[in-house]
Amino acid sequence: MLDRLQRGAEPRTEGVGIVALVCRSRHVGFHVMAMLLVSATCVIWGQNTLLLPGGNETLPLAILMPVPYACIVASMIRSSMHSFENTASLSIARLDFYVITLALVLTLLLAVGSLALGGTLGLAPLVVRNIVFWSGVGFTSAALVGRSLGWVLPILLLVPLYESGRADSDGQIPLWAIARHPADSSWSWFVTALVVAAGVIMIGRSSAWRGSRFSRFPRLIAMRRD
Repeated sequence: MLDRLQRGAEPRTEGVGIVALVCRSRHVGFHVMAMLLVSATCVIWGQNTLLLPGGNETLPLAILMPVPYACIVASMIRSSMHSFENTASLSIARLDFYVITLALVLTLLLAVGSLALGGTLGLAPLVVRNIVFWSGVGFTSAALVGRSLGWVLPILLLVPLYESGRADSDGQIPLWAIARHPADSSWSWFVTALVVAAGVIMIGRSSAWRGSRFSRFPRLIAMRRD
């Protein structure tokens, strides 16, 4: 009886150990602290307005918070234990998907909570959409430039999008300025879904390539030994 209980406990213990190693390799604690700092900033200064370049428009600071949130989410794709993750029973693509999903859900919850505490809850739909949009841009950046550089495209596109994406004299916002569109814009939600889906797919494909690349190493070593 005791032997059966011990054998049943072994898989659970191994699973907990793998989760702990994955959390350590993805620096989950550091990223959660970063999310909390961004949330605290939103609570304290979210209602403050920022003057955009050109001096003609101001925006609440809370509207720009999706970019740092998204950079944090995208940076969680990077792992400091590639070799371990590639030999783990759980595939890298699936592991990346779980990490992305959990990080995005946690970020959205923290963002909405910080907006509520900061008195800017009315911006929640806009902030939620833009977090998802910029996260998709970050995933694309991580897949194209490198897993440690998921923040590059969101940072590079932030100022051009908000500066060049202003409404024209008729009040029309350019179609490509997704983060500028109001929260009730079905077009912006559609494009946001496409962007985040494309980013996740690109991350998945890069994960599969990494997994196949690492899986060749043992065979190459064996061939050399033979």
